[in-house]
Amino acid sequence: ARMVVHEGLLRLREQDRKHGTEYVKTLECYLRHHQNAVQTSKELYIHRSTFLYRLEKIKAVMDSSLEDPDEILYLMISLYLLEQRG
Repeated sequence: ARMVVHEGLLRLREQDRKHGTEYVKTLECYLRHHQNAVQTSKELYIHRSTFLYRLEKIKAVMDSSLEDPDEILYLMISLYLLEQRG
């Protein structure tokens, strides 16, 4: 699974591991809520501005704007594969 997972997502996981951030969880929630910042921040129990700050950090680590539908699909599949792998 690791060979087909989005490279940016792997960098994000490494960032979480090294610094104790929850960027992968945040990204997963954001994608699950169809890129809706309000719903995502409610589910994560954080202020919307805190979420937007995290999202900018996620974009920087992944080197992505998170606007390409094909990339969004690739990320969702990658998250699924990582979840299945444990």
